[in-house]
Amino acid sequence: PGEEVVGDGVMARRLFEKECDNFQAEEVLLLQLAAVHCRSKAQQTPGGVQTALGRLKEWVQGLVRRGEDTCWAGGVTCRMDIFLRTYRLLMAVYSHAPNGEASSAEVVREIAAGFATLNAHAVLCSSLCAVAAELCCPEACEAVANVHLKRLPLLFLTSSGAT
Repeated sequence: PGEEVVGDGVMARRLFEKECDNFQAEEVLLLQLAAVHCRSKAQQTPGGVQTALGRLKEWVQGLVRRGEDTCWAGGVTCRMDIFLRTYRLLMAVYSHAPNGEASSAEVVREIAAGFATLNAHAVLCSSLCAVAAELCCPEACEAVANVHLKRLPLLFLTSSGAT
């Protein structure tokens, strides 16, 4: 009673079932490794963090404008293409973060407000807060700071020795 009878056909199906794909994991890992590498290089582009923040802000504002027209489950940032593009822009900001300026706080605040409006993916919110901390303006993330209780480290797919 209550035991499952497993025939040869069921076992064959279980053995050869395809695993669920996580399309994001491989690219996210590559993005993290590239960001760590770029950040470690001594040659940083002056104004690079401001340019990267500007692109991220523009992208998020566009998502907020279009976000009202979509009914994607979990929010628009859960779409694979939107998530990866947004994460790519966050990693660009991180790679330039050592050259951050005090004026970055207001732009990060605006991006965080956009994330809050979009009910952005937890990984994106956590990453934005980590990038804000790197830019010495962690208070700029108040809009998304309380959304997720447990934060992931920024480079959550890399080994601790990579940083």
